[in-house]
Amino acid sequence: MHFVGNTTRSVFNNREPFVVPNSVMALPDGGYVENNNPVTSDNMSNFYSDAYSRSQFENFVIPKGYVKLRELVLSYSFPKALISKLGIQQLDLSFIGRNLFMWTPKANNYVDPEITNFGNDILSEIGEFASLPSTRNIGGGIKIVF
Repeated sequence: MHFVGNTTRSVFNNREPFVVPNSVMALPDGGYVENNNPVTSDNMSNFYSDAYSRSQFENFVIPKGYVKLRELVLSYSFPKALISKLGIQQLDLSFIGRNLFMWTPKANNYVDPEITNFGNDILSEIGEFASLPSTRNIGGGIKIVF
């Protein structure tokens, strides 16, 4: 998501050129000077996903804790005294919802830890690569017994 600029972090300065705040450049003699090299749109991908800079890897370590309301089913059975006049023995109405709510830590505002395409569990090392959001399903049911 960093590579294509879809993360919160990659929209810094509205994707316009910027100088990294409080950054410095190393001098050959071991000293430092204030950085004045802007990150532009043609090198923004390198800034957010530089495979040659090991220090960049820490940007991709996010907490995988979460709380999720995976499924909720609410059912109501109508009283027999009310439905017997209609020639019905049983009438149930149901509301079914899946993936209605998910909480993740603030540092993880774009990954559902259960959705993965690199492994089949939450312990997969890089399971969030190119994952799509989980879908929310809402439906209902009617059960009639004559």
